[in-house]
Amino acid sequence: MSNVYILTGEIKSGKTTRLQKWAANNNADGILAPVIEGKRHLVRIKSGESKLLEYTGEDKTIELTKIGNYNFLTSVFEWGGKEMCDSFLGKPEWLIVDEIGPLELRGEGLEPEMNKIMDDSGQTGMNIILVVRKSLVENVIEHYGLRARGFRYFKAE
Repeated sequence: MSNVYILTGEIKSGKTTRLQKWAANNNADGILAPVIEGKRHLVRIKSGESKLLEYTGEDKTIELTKIGNYNFLTSVFEWGGKEMCDSFLGKPEWLIVDEIGPLELRGEGLEPEMNKIMDDSGQTGMNIILVVRKSLVENVIEHYGLRARGFRYFKAE
């Protein structure tokens, strides 16, 4: 059975920065979502490959995933989902998913890949770290059925 850990904290409390430093010294892979030069990116941990996620341009032909005041490039979420699955198949000791938020809870963002990983991870023994802002923890626990499979918390603060 996999071990699920929820790294939680308020928005902009250092969750991603903390994980970047930690992942550099551990057998970890997955996706991080740091802010680089003021814009959100997705980064594959193992390769360091980074893609700009947040879109602020005016091109109306680009497919966007919108939430609140933010526009994200749908193609980058698709890339991130593929990279996350590749990470999972590589069987690292630690799989990091930064972050599970409102988009994933409504079936967008890193979905449906995240659901597939959670379904397939039951027999792997892999440690999975889900980054979740404090206000969404209960929703994420419910969405992925974590009460039944067990999980642990740790806080970025």
